[in-house]
Amino acid sequence: MKKWYILCVLIPILFLIGIKACSNGLLLGNDEQIKTYYKNNMIKAFQSEDWEKLEQLAKDAIKRYPDFELAYFSKGLAQDELGDYKEAIEAYTNAISHAKPDKLFELYQNRGLAYLHDKQYDKSIADYDLALKLKPSDELAKKQRERAIQEKSGIVIEVSQNGKNVNYRYVKDPIYLGQEYQNAPPRKKQEIQNKVKNFEPDVLPVYYIAVADDILPKDKDLASLLYAIGRYRSMQDVFVCKDRSAAGAVQMEPLLAPNTVKYMAEKDVKYRAKITKKVLDWDIKNPNRPSPEWICYHGVEVFINNGKITTDKQQFDAKKFEVRAHLEKFVLDTLGK
Repeated sequence: MKKWYILCVLIPILFLIGIKACSNGLLLGNDEQIKTYYKNNMIKAFQSEDWEKLEQLAKDAIKRYPDFELAYFSKGLAQDELGDYKEAIEAYTNAISHAKPDKLFELYQNRGLAYLHDKQYDKSIADYDLALKLKPSDELAKKQRERAIQEKSGIVIEVSQNGKNVNYRYVKDPIYLGQEYQNAPPRKKQEIQNKVKNFEPDVLPVYYIAVADDILPKDKDLASLLYAIGRYRSMQDVFVCKDRSAAGAVQMEPLLAPNTVKYMAEKDVKYRAKITKKVLDWDIKNPNRPSPEWICYHGVEVFINNGKITTDKQQFDAKKFEVRAHLEKFVLDTLGK
């Protein structure tokens, strides 16, 4: 009776110790059993698309087994999905160095995709070439390679599901960039948001606009300011384009931040004037900016001129001061001196 009682007490304790050990990465068993544990759980995390869990499992496995090819592969998958493209590339490279020949196709294809996401087009194409040498008939690798070639050329061809509607988009088009941000993985979005919130000088105006809706739930005034900065800079920048159809980008930009636009529309004119004053003050303190030519890529000229644009910089400063003077008058008329 005593033995039975001791077992009843001891088994739950051992079970809890086992769980604690697992949670601390101290898995018990031989190497093959532990690798099987990691493999099974990485597969489950992949199937449930729990990328952060997959990343952590892979990191734990690599720490324990630095030559574990599947763990590097899983880490690459997770980080690519999360938006850590450079880290994903490094993980795939490590996987390739430990992989057997029959695993190389998937590794080259996946690293090619990570290079594509990171806009390293030549390296992406080179990896797809290596993958297709191993499996020449793979349609997905062919399709992704073609996407890399298109993005490198600057023009992306989008075909509808019915195959009838074809849309040509330039990868530097401000609306394309805004939508690309909206569809970006969480860590890539966070990277852009941090740059915007830190007012880094290389941030294109369209990102201020696109980020505003993500900031709005936590800080409505900051979202309004970011949106207004983006619109102000865009309205100035469009004057540099000889192709007047580029002005269409400015008209479409509010679609990238509909919630912020709605919020600002519901506020009174004094609120908007105060935000405008903050924008003008910010603009004086932050003279450094990306080249205004970025917005010219929205125009039709870029498609008929092999990706080249022409600008009218002589008029730019005059128009820039004209826009500023108009907004200064609005602030003065609304808020007074």
